[in-house]
Amino acid sequence: MNLLRAVATVSSMTFVSRVLGFARDFFIARLFGAGIATDAFFVAFRIPNLLRRMFAEGAFSQAFVPILSEYKNRQPAQETRTLVDAIGTVLFLALVAATAAGMLAASNQFRRVKGYRQLPQLARALRHAVGADDPSTIAVTA
Repeated sequence: MNLLRAVATVSSMTFVSRVLGFARDFFIARLFGAGIATDAFFVAFRIPNLLRRMFAEGAFSQAFVPILSEYKNRQPAQETRTLVDAIGTVLFLALVAATAAGMLAASNQFRRVKGYRQLPQLARALRHAVGADDPSTIAVTA
């Protein structure tokens, strides 16, 4: 009976996730439409989504969960907690390093792009694309 309950829980949560993902995509399409702002949104989330797939849904979780369950069966609770804390710390530090590297690479790439000095005009164009043509917000970037 426990297996049936676990299967039903995972299946129902997967269904809820799919429905919420559809709702997210619907609202993004409704609010942004097909344009540069939507493209920028999807490009901005490409790398975080890739990292989530690798670590949360991919090989790491498939390798770590069996090791953790075996460790939990053979070791006391405090040692298991120490292992989980150590793995969490390593993953956090890897996230910080990847974020810092991404920020440095983005700033270097931004400087290489032709016309980077035209940032105020780009900001105006992006604000116009998302419908925020309020002169007070444009004055901030000028």
